[in-house]
Amino acid sequence: MNERDRLQQVQNHLQLAPRVLYLEGISDVELFFALLGVERPASGIHEEVYVCGLESGGSGAKGVRACVAVARKNGLSGVNGVIDGDGRDLATLKAEFDHPFPGPLFSWKAYCIENMAAKAAWPENWGDFPSLDEYAPYVAFNRVQRELHGILRETDFTTHTAPKANQPLDGEATLRELLATRMAQVSAVDTSARYDEELAVCRSAITASEDEAHTLVNGKWLVEHHACEVTRKSKADCRSEWASEIRNAGGLAEVQDWWQRIMAARPV
Repeated sequence: MNERDRLQQVQNHLQLAPRVLYLEGISDVELFFALLGVERPASGIHEEVYVCGLESGGSGAKGVRACVAVARKNGLSGVNGVIDGDGRDLATLKAEFDHPFPGPLFSWKAYCIENMAAKAAWPENWGDFPSLDEYAPYVAFNRVQRELHGILRETDFTTHTAPKANQPLDGEATLRELLATRMAQVSAVDTSARYDEELAVCRSAITASEDEAHTLVNGKWLVEHHACEVTRKSKADCRSEWASEIRNAGGLAEVQDWWQRIMAARPV
C-alpha cells in the first residue's frame, strides 16, 4: 500500500470515531477486547476509539508503523498503534509501553499479544500451562536465523545483482569473486556455537523471569500449537475460547491501565 492509500485508509477510519488504535492483525482484535475485560463490539468502537486490526497485505508491524507515521506527517490527531515485541528485550519494551511513554506507537511488553493473553488467563480444558522451556530450541533457532538474515542483507545477498547504468559490465571473474566474498562473510558465523549460546540465554531467561520468558517465546505457539493439539479445534475456535476465558477473568490490569492512560482521553 502506497502512502496516499495509507493516508486515505487512516482518514476513513477517523470518520468512524475520533480516535483509532491500530493492531497488527485482525485476529488480535478479539484478544485485545478480552484483555480490556469487555465484549468485542460489532462496530469495533469502544469508548469512542475504533480498534482496527490490519488485514493481510498491509498488516504486521510495518503496517501499524505506516499508519501512525502517515497520521503524524499529515497532522491527524488521535491515531495510535501497538506492535509486537518480536523478541526485543524487556527493558526496551517497558519503555515503549509503560508510563510516562506517550506513544503514539507502542509495543507489547511481550513477544506478541498472545503472550499478554497468557498472563491474563488460561482455559482449564487446555490442561496445565505448558513449560515455555519446551519452545526454547525454536527461539534459539529463530534468533540465529534472524542474525543470518541480517548478514545476508548487509552483503546484498538478498538482492538481485544487475548491470549498473553508465558502467561497464562485470566479467565472470569479478562476479565469481563477489560471490566468494559474500559467502565468506556468511560462512564466518559458527551457527552451531551461536545456536548453543542463544539456547543457553533463552533457558536462563525463562528460568529467571516469567516476563522475560514472554519476550522470547512467541505466544502464538501457545494457541496455534499447544491449544490446537490438546483440543483438536481450529485456531479460530481456540482463540475465541481463550478470549472468553480472559474476559470472564476480568481482563488484564496492565492493559486496562494503559487504555485509561492513553486511549480513554479525548484527542486534543
